Amino acid sequence: MVFQTSFIMSTSGGPRETVVDGKTGFLVENTPNGFYNALNSIVYESDDNKRKVLGTQAKEHVRLKFGMKTFTKDWISLLQDVDAFGIKRTTSIGKRLVFIVLVVSILTVYYS
Repeated sequence: MVFQTSFIMSTSGGPRETVVDGKTGFLVENTPNGFYNALNSIVYESDDNKRKVLGTQAKEHVRLKFGMKTFTKDWISLLQDVDAFGIKRTTSIGKRLVFIVLVVSILTVYYS
């Protein structure tokens, strides 16, 4: 989706969180007919402009929902929740949580 490509995904599991049906791709029942109908719709029933719009919407959706700003905001919120539960960052578990947040953040930036 980040490459402006819409997807045809099964309605089970994680794809329901990442694909907005009809806007960033298609969610279909996990059957040959489900995939066939969606593929037929994209290839034969859509024009180039519609495919481009789907791809653009897919890229924007990924940027807004899974981009670095959202990721950073979510991690800051997690740290604030840790503080709210009274786990001080200077304690052993607090230091571990801060370390995990830093490592995940660095890896995300490195691999994105």
